[in-house]
Amino acid sequence: RYDCVIINTSPITFARLEFIFTCEDMSKRRCDIAPVRGLEYSKWRSRTEWEGYTALEENSYSLSLLKYPIRGCHLIPTFEEDEGKYYLNDLVDSDASVRFFLNK
Repeated sequence: RYDCVIINTSPITFARLEFIFTCEDMSKRRCDIAPVRGLEYSKWRSRTEWEGYTALEENSYSLSLLKYPIRGCHLIPTFEEDEGKYYLNDLVDSDASVRFFLNK
């Protein structure tokens, strides 16, 4: 998915971008904002567990300034009956996305 990001908070937050828009106030200052659907660590467990896996579940909507997402992340749907649950794929190194987009 191309809409999943890591947001620079403490602790870090995973979220799905819904869309991006630009606001302008009366003094002509511009601000890029994105409504995001937060993801929290889930208590749900897969029938097939493996060591170290992380399950995330969709939470509430919020607004985020676009200066706070620090990078994309890869989420894999769990394909359960309940939608909105994902596995976090943390098994790729930090520059794998660069190699993917450069096709090298």
